[in-house]
Amino acid sequence: MLKKSVIRYILLLLLVALATVAIKYYAWLMPSFDDKNQQIYRHYANSTNVEATFAKAFQVNDTLAVDATILRAKTPIGWDSLCRDFKISDLSQNEKQKIYEGVEVIGTRLIRAYFPTFVTDTLVYYENTVYTSYLKQVVTIYHTETEAQDVAIIDKAFEDLKNK
Repeated sequence: MLKKSVIRYILLLLLVALATVAIKYYAWLMPSFDDKNQQIYRHYANSTNVEATFAKAFQVNDTLAVDATILRAKTPIGWDSLCRDFKISDLSQNEKQKIYEGVEVIGTRLIRAYFPTFVTDTLVYYENTVYTSYLKQVVTIYHTETEAQDVAIIDKAFEDLKNK
């Protein structure tokens, strides 16, 4: 009888510990699909050609964390789709040569003039910063709210490029 009580107590303790961990990390484990910034993520979430990630509170620097949608082309079709959807222009011959040599070419801009046609709530994305890595074929949308956040993200992008 005592052995059953001890086993039940241990199982209950284990269940409470698992529930505590699940509650603490729920936002990280299961991002909320009610989040206004996830429309682009949801569009690509089940794509076989584009890997989509939504990062809640993506750490940009020591003092800034913003939500970000990261889209990585897995195939040439995926990259063509991202270029078409985000109106990413073709590179110059010099830039293409840099890519061929393994040198990163990046592009940064505000999304306001480059909305994908599937975005219905443009006000949510109006001031968001888009960072494009041509070498890695990655489009990152930083869901910013202020101009200071935009500047910090662009500074970080160019600092990362300089350090490589």
